[in-house]
Amino acid sequence: VTGVFVDGALRSSRADREVELLQKAYQLFEHTDAENSGEITWDQFKAHLASDQMTKFFESLEISMARAEDLFHLMDSSGDGQLSLEELVSGGLMLQGPAKAIDVAAIAKYMQVSMTQLREMMNYQITLLKTMNSPPESMSELSIQQLDVDTQEV
Repeated sequence: VTGVFVDGALRSSRADREVELLQKAYQLFEHTDAENSGEITWDQFKAHLASDQMTKFFESLEISMARAEDLFHLMDSSGDGQLSLEELVSGGLMLQGPAKAIDVAAIAKYMQVSMTQLREMMNYQITLLKTMNSPPESMSELSIQQLDVDTQEV
């Protein structure tokens, strides 16, 4: 019975933190988007770093204000240099609280795959450079089919 009560209390507490974050994100967005454009630029975000709304938002995420620019770019999922309310809220919810083991494992896996792809591309570039430095005696030796096969491998 105690376990059920504790589990329910934890779920309620998490839901309360999410609602609080949603409220703070909305208040921050309304305060920062003075032009009512529906987007916040980095300059607007930076200009409001000292505001109460920004301080409360960062506190709810448990993130230092020193990481403001990193946070802005992490939440900018569209990569357009602007935050919509949706990006601010979804980014805040994603970043709220400590990283979980699965988050860290996902990043490690992504880095491993990226490094493998980078290594393959570098090897391909080295092969191309070697080919350019010692050109065949005639272009007929270099078949277009061979180039297609090499490109598909990468």
